[in-house]
Amino acid sequence: MGTPIDYETASFDVVTCIETIEHLPDDILAETMTEISRLLKPGGMLLLTTPHNEDLDANMHFCPFCNSEFHRMQHVQSWQLEDVSDLMFQHKIEPLFCRDLRLASYGYEPPAAAMLQHFPRGLLHYAKFNLLKALDRAAPRPFPQGRVTASYDLRNHGRNLIAIGIKQ
Repeated sequence: MGTPIDYETASFDVVTCIETIEHLPDDILAETMTEISRLLKPGGMLLLTTPHNEDLDANMHFCPFCNSEFHRMQHVQSWQLEDVSDLMFQHKIEPLFCRDLRLASYGYEPPAAAMLQHFPRGLLHYAKFNLLKALDRAAPRPFPQGRVTASYDLRNHGRNLIAIGIKQ
């Protein structure tokens, strides 16, 4: 699917772009933002999130099979507050709110509370999750056989940029 998409200009009051722009190279990002601006009604809102100030090099991996290097989450850009504000302004969207937050901590339920609330199933899930994490650390296996999701812990990830803008 490419741009433009099959909606009339000024069709939407709200458009969300959640954890997307970090995956887009500059040319596709420009097309995407132009399309978002086209689709928003005057006074319409854009909600955008992206990782904040991500160290792309820290998450690069090498594949010995295809002899290439890649970001483990396929991110191609790192974003600062000013970058996101500038991006919105360039596409006639005025930033109303732009700041960094630790999204992963919102709604995080401590394991002990989850275990008690959903006992005994919660206790079994907690034990299984921690066993899989221990196995991954002891004998990591390459993707796709490895249990990548078992070792993915949102509490240890960085901050995210949250931006809300209004179409001028």
